[in-house]
Amino acid sequence: MKRFPVLIIILALALTSCGKKDDKPKVPANLPASKLSILAIQQFRSSGLEAIITREFSRLYNCSITTTTYPTSHELMEAASSDSCIADLVIGIPGSFAYGDSLDQYFLPVKDLQVNKFSRELSYDPADPLIPYGFANLAIVYNERQIDIPPTTFGDLQDARYISQMAICDPNVSGLGRSSLIWTRALFGEDGFRMLWLSLRKNIGKKLEAPEEGLKALESGQYAMIIGLNTYSAWLKEQDPNLDYFKSVIPGEGSFIYTEHTAIHKNSANPKIAKAFIEYLISPGSQKTMVYKLGLFPANSTTELPLSFARIPIYSHSTHHKLDKTAINEGIKGWLDFWNDLTNFRIN
Repeated sequence: MKRFPVLIIILALALTSCGKKDDKPKVPANLPASKLSILAIQQFRSSGLEAIITREFSRLYNCSITTTTYPTSHELMEAASSDSCIADLVIGIPGSFAYGDSLDQYFLPVKDLQVNKFSRELSYDPADPLIPYGFANLAIVYNERQIDIPPTTFGDLQDARYISQMAICDPNVSGLGRSSLIWTRALFGEDGFRMLWLSLRKNIGKKLEAPEEGLKALESGQYAMIIGLNTYSAWLKEQDPNLDYFKSVIPGEGSFIYTEHTAIHKNSANPKIAKAFIEYLISPGSQKTMVYKLGLFPANSTTELPLSFARIPIYSHSTHHKLDKTAINEGIKGWLDFWNDLTNFRIN
């Protein structure tokens, strides 16, 4: 009878160990030394994600990693698309730049990824060399201490009570900004989106180069709202529970999915280790770290979410499929020209 409690403990431990999730990919033993060269968006470093991900990957794979970062999406894409680019991997490619600039020619396809684990919202194509690692819906993010009646539609957002209260990322250099421009074009058509931005211009207080600047402007109270991501309010609260007064709303007309990708560069000297890094980045353990550091939903649907993220409702009415790649390739230059003329007051 004295042994009965011991047997219960042993069984409990066995059941627990059997149910434990393997969050990291299997790593072969005694790997030879290797090197990996990465080009990345600055947020990969400033968020702290680089330090965590690369340190552990280097240890597991006996790999020396060098990372070069760029402050804007535009500068990252310029570097990656240069004929003289020498890199194995690029991290931080926004889907909105891939649409507009046809970047596929600079990257290698990645075979045998477990695509069944990708979130259905991403509609990932295995033939696409760009591998998504995070996403969210575009939304209006606001400070409820400054905005007592938040906009719930783009029609509301045009109201003069929001004059100079909104900061927005520049679509020329920011992936988030370009996504916002494409979003409104998908919603309202060629003439409608121009009329919308003409009406919104009075409410834009500042153009920003990177999403991090928008969050800082929002937290400081400099601006009452930004066009950002529907995860931002939960992400800010995860970092500081007292920041519970930032809210997000997806306009009633519909949303748009913002995605970030990684890809193996065509000039990679070590595509096998680059693929191993991608597999590590989209493993549940790394994806969970990415959620906390970047504030994006994980591309890998098997990733455990923080409770605040799990409570964000799924938004099914997204317009990111309304414009195909050909339409965006043909239209993006004209849309950017319009934006520049608008914000520089060359048109009325």
